[in-house]
Amino acid sequence: RIRVKSSNPALTATANTSNISITLVSNSVAPTTIQNIAANANGSLLTVTETPTALAREWQYTTTSGSGYQAFSPLQSGSTYTPNFATAGTYYVVCYSTFPGGITVKSAETQINVVSNAIAPTSSQSILVGVNGTPLTVTETPIGTWREWLYSTTSGSGYVSFSPAITSATSYTPNFLSAGSYYVVCQSLINGVTVYSNE
Repeated sequence: RIRVKSSNPALTATANTSNISITLVSNSVAPTTIQNIAANANGSLLTVTETPTALAREWQYTTTSGSGYQAFSPLQSGSTYTPNFATAGTYYVVCYSTFPGGITVKSAETQINVVSNAIAPTSSQSILVGVNGTPLTVTETPIGTWREWLYSTTSGSGYVSFSPAITSATSYTPNFLSAGSYYVVCQSLINGVTVYSNE
């Protein structure tokens, strides 16, 4: 119960007759470690812990630490969220929890680094056996520490190394000694994550 006293003027108020309950609210997200994931790939599950249990919650993200948070589409309102972003970049994820009395608390940020690579031009090439085609160039976001150009005769799978292996180079000029259809990709190692480009 609470009684209010003042010194100037010297007054003592009547004590209230009802018990007052004060509840401290909080939320936190785990794990807090920075995640490095490929574009369009799932990261590690994030879980929010709320004290007491929240009435509602919403996960949001920003590309600027500390401001500009926006909702996911579709809305993410569960007690867990699995990071997955289509575009390379650095994202900061938070959870807003709403408690009784309308109090809203924002968690600390969890940083998600999303990496990707892509080769261009993307158009199909028709070339003669043993004749150079149009050079292909890989763009990595951010720049990778290692890469290798691979090919397959089956779209989407079965990629193998050239002989000799073509590594380190950010460009490759198509040249094949046998007729057929070939699908070329670049495999890059970026922030410890292995990603494959478009064909």
